[in-house]
Amino acid sequence: MSEDGFSEDLSNQAGWMYADLFLALMVVFLATISFVPVISNKVSSGTQLQTDTSFNYEKVFEKTLNVLYDSFDMVKINADIEEFKIAQGIPLESQIIYVQIVGAFDPALESAENAIARALTFSQLIDRNNPALLKNASTSLSSSSTMRPSQTTLRFSFATRVNVKTP
Repeated sequence: MSEDGFSEDLSNQAGWMYADLFLALMVVFLATISFVPVISNKVSSGTQLQTDTSFNYEKVFEKTLNVLYDSFDMVKINADIEEFKIAQGIPLESQIIYVQIVGAFDPALESAENAIARALTFSQLIDRNNPALLKNASTSLSSSSTMRPSQTTLRFSFATRVNVKTP
């Protein structure tokens, strides 16, 4: 109690104490994340440091395989891909990283959504018959009114993993 008989009410100071505590915790947090160690590719072995000088990247080939199909034929698709790789000098172990599947439609009879549905069905047939073929591929479905409605166009992009070792 104070001299005049009233007790001091410190509840109005509680908010400021909370704000100061929160500020102090934020300063500690920011200080700890500012000094995150840099992880390098150096490996400690006894007293000597060894550096791994190899790295991997994917080489993407500029040439794409564009093929028009009247109906689904997985054997033909696989053969077309293999022939293209050989003709373009693309390693046989390279993978398809992108495929665009274009379904056709007749604008007088149907909408583009029907073509997209046909392209999706074609994609599902590929996955069902050869699950590994498009495993690493990004897929895009499109529509076109310049082909016969029974046709589907596939556009494949290829890439291969390259390991480079520097001296």
